[in-house]
Amino acid sequence: MRPGRGPGAGFLLLDLDRFKEVNDTLGHPVGDRLLRIVAHRLTHSVRPGDLVARLGGDEFAVLLPSVREVGAAREVAARLRAALSEPIRLEGMSFEIEASVGIALYPDDATGFELLMQHADVAMYLAKERRSGVERYVADSDRNSPARLALLGDLRRGMDRNELELHYQPKVVLETGRNRRDGGAGPLAAPGARADDARGVRPPGRAVLPDAGPSRSRSWSGPSPRPRSGGMTACRFRCR
Repeated sequence: MRPGRGPGAGFLLLDLDRFKEVNDTLGHPVGDRLLRIVAHRLTHSVRPGDLVARLGGDEFAVLLPSVREVGAAREVAARLRAALSEPIRLEGMSFEIEASVGIALYPDDATGFELLMQHADVAMYLAKERRSGVERYVADSDRNSPARLALLGDLRRGMDRNELELHYQPKVVLETGRNRRDGGAGPLAAPGARADDARGVRPPGRAVLPDAGPSRSRSWSGPSPRPRSGGMTACRFRCR
């Protein structure tokens, strides 16, 4: 993309809400069938000349050539969400699919594809956070630095691939067996807090708590089992 050439374009980034629950409950084959139905509905809901692509997982991109006004992009986004809202029947069950859509416009919001996609990603996460369904990128609402976006992307992929490695912060001084008095959480808590604050990332507690259960406690040597605790942000109690 080069600024100053052509009438402009709109870019939509669409993410299915709570799709992972389908995979976890019914398995990936059913999830793949559901994604094919979603892709079919999306491609039949855009205008002639628009391009729909699956980026991976449950994330889709829609390129809208010759769109300069956010109103036209919002109309397409609303049409896509309406198409997905029709129940899908699979395996004798009915699924109601919801999606969050982020909008970014070229060249108003970005003059290169990578930045355009990044800004649409920011808008999509904002739509998830506000539960509004559709949001357009606004620079004043962009609280994300490139480093934070990269961290959240890596964390999300790591959880999807079960690549997280759990490290424990001891509550006792190993040399003496006495309880720690500082009780403070170290830097290892920071990535989890960031993930809980971002609705686009599945809360990491689901990924790490099973590994911290009784079986792990029995594997530690010592005269008696040690109590364990974990930190949670308020989002853990409202995120689904």
